[in-house]
Amino acid sequence: MKIFISSDMEGTAGIVDWEQCRPTGSQYGYYRELLEQEVNAAIEGADTAVRRLRDAAPPVIALPATLSVRFRDADLAEMATWVTGVIRDDDLTVHITDDDPIRLYRVFVTVVSLTRGIAE
Repeated sequence: MKIFISSDMEGTAGIVDWEQCRPTGSQYGYYRELLEQEVNAAIEGADTAVRRLRDAAPPVIALPATLSVRFRDADLAEMATWVTGVIRDDDLTVHITDDDPIRLYRVFVTVVSLTRGIAE
């Protein structure tokens, strides 16, 4: 795994003026040290995250899984039922059940995308 960290001096915490970023500035050395500390902290955090990721396990999902979605109005809930596999529970709520978590997620995203576009 490769992680790229990019930083610039004017984004460093504590820097409020361009003069602090210029080598000719009276406090340039101090702010350069702050930048170095921030970058080193980012490197350390990335390294810790990568080490923890090796031990991470995907969540256990009991299958079949069900997602319930509650809409702010009945028309959106009705529209959601246009997507195959979406079942209406009441005026505002639908549910999706599937034994494939990826397919379940895709149907959920389709429902949200369809109804969100209309709601906005």
